[in-house]
Amino acid sequence: MSATTSATRVGRFLGSQAGGPLGGLFGGVAGGSLPGGGAEVPLELDAVVTSRDGDVEVRRARGSVAGLPAGPLTALVVAAVADRL
Repeated sequence: MSATTSATRVGRFLGSQAGGPLGGLFGGVAGGSLPGGGAEVPLELDAVVTSRDGDVEVRRARGSVAGLPAGPLTALVVAAVADRL
């Protein structure tokens, strides 16, 4: 999958995953305070996701943000998003 996002949106999402609505608020503010925080950033994602007894299982995930490898964070984000589906 290819998409774009911003530091503000990434901060809001990661903050909400870690600290609920208040974490999302603080994450969005932190991301928005970065120089260029509202600029579009390219994302690339390749993942294999399965379901086991209704639970999401990320079998393999690889991704990059602005061309830089996202490492293990990719699997965490994929699992969080897939859990919302």
